[in-house]
Amino acid sequence: CGLMNAYGQTESTSTMSYLGPDDHRLDGTPEENELKLRRLRSVGRPMPDIEVGILKPDGEQQPQGEEGEICIRGDRIMREYQKREEETASAISGGWLHTGDVGYLDPDNYLFITGRLKDLIIRGGENISPGEVEGVLEEHPEIAEAAVIGVPDIEWGEVVKAVMVMTEGGDQPSDDDLTGYVKSRLASYKAPALYEWVEEPLPRNHMGKLLKNDIRDRWGAATAATS
Repeated sequence: CGLMNAYGQTESTSTMSYLGPDDHRLDGTPEENELKLRRLRSVGRPMPDIEVGILKPDGEQQPQGEEGEICIRGDRIMREYQKREEETASAISGGWLHTGDVGYLDPDNYLFITGRLKDLIIRGGENISPGEVEGVLEEHPEIAEAAVIGVPDIEWGEVVKAVMVMTEGGDQPSDDDLTGYVKSRLASYKAPALYEWVEEPLPRNHMGKLLKNDIRDRWGAATAATS
């Protein structure tokens, strides 16, 4: 017996992808184990009877490593929501079931989930996954928690705002330092334009997931001029 991680939806009649026990065992060379550690952030490879596509808004497939909406197709995908034609048309297009999740496939076909489509930030036509930026921010030694949301902006439509909790006893970095830190790891357009530090823990559900609606309601206002 070993650890397993599966990803699925009711509409797919359960499991769509699977990270098995062998993927959790660090029993190879240092290089192999390093690769396995990176893959632990994934939900494994698609099941044999499931095809996964990472789609752009226009329905074209993204290349490997590029984010888009996770869509699936196969013989065991639902045909429709019974007597709910509008919902069916929204969920299924071109034979693909749209999951509403955002992610990417790596060169070995491991699937990584980075967020929800409804949380995607669109800055000047560029899609930004909050989870990707949050992951980078939480690697900073002075940041204990980070949540990333989109806030309205006249010039860009939306810009990225980071809401953060500092580590206990930490020294608060400047906004410029944080921007430089993010830009050294991600594309420049993904760096937050706004930062806000809060003292209380960020709101989460019983599964530990950030409650983005609560965060937007409480801290969604812009607090600094964008540039």
